[in-house]
Amino acid sequence: MKKKTMIVSVLIMFVFSGLALAGQAEKMGCPRGGERGMKQMMACDLNLTPEQTEKAQALTESFHKDIAPLQNRKFQCRTELKLLWMQEKPDVEKLKAKQKELHDLKGQIMEKVMDYRLSFRSLLTHEQLAKFLVRDSGGCFGHHGRKGHHGDQD
Repeated sequence: MKKKTMIVSVLIMFVFSGLALAGQAEKMGCPRGGERGMKQMMACDLNLTPEQTEKAQALTESFHKDIAPLQNRKFQCRTELKLLWMQEKPDVEKLKAKQKELHDLKGQIMEKVMDYRLSFRSLLTHEQLAKFLVRDSGGCFGHHGRKGHHGDQD
């Protein structure tokens, strides 16, 4: 029985790993996936100067590099949590510890998203910031790049 559970668990991990890698760009935070995120900002009619665009692209690339390990760890932690729940008699302490770890990772990610958003805002003129704030409240960036999405970046 344990051998079957272990085999199923390993297979599930492989499936989830493939899905995570396939959709990683969509789950990277705000804005959605590098080039698409930049085009999204341009579509917001912020009229960024070439210098602002260059700085925004560098900022976005840096953000993605910083957040990728956290996103990967969050995915791994979720998978481990699911495996713990699949046990016939789950270890309550391990479940609680893994849930806390997942919560902490989400908090770290949200801090990085906030830092990114603040840094992006600092690139804008007063007029651009006014447009951005209108769009950010329910437009281009929505809630961390997902219009109408509440909660975390799942």
